[in-house]
Amino acid sequence: MTPTFQFEPFPKSLYKAETLLSGFDPTRPETYVDMLDFRIFREFQAAGGAATGDYLVAMSRALHDNGITQHLADAVAGKHIVGIMGGHSAAR
Repeated sequence: MTPTFQFEPFPKSLYKAETLLSGFDPTRPETYVDMLDFRIFREFQAAGGAATGDYLVAMSRALHDNGITQHLADAVAGKHIVGIMGGHSAAR
C-alpha cells in the first residue's frame, strides 16, 4: 500500500504563502485548523513527530525536505542573503 500525505514528497517548487494558508479565512479564526500548513503539522504529530517509527513516513519526509532544500538553494543562488533570527518577544 502506498501512503498518501498532506505534503508532496517530491515538491516541484518552494511553497507559496497562498498554498500553505489555503483553507484559512482570516474573518473566521476557527478555519486555522483547515489550512494546509496546519493539516501537515497535524499529520506530522499523528505519525510520531520527528521520532516516527514508520520508515515510509520518515523516508517521504526526508525526500520532501531535500527537495525543498534544493529549490531553496536554486532560489538564492548568486544572491546575498541576510537572516534575522529571534522570537516575537526579542528586542529588535
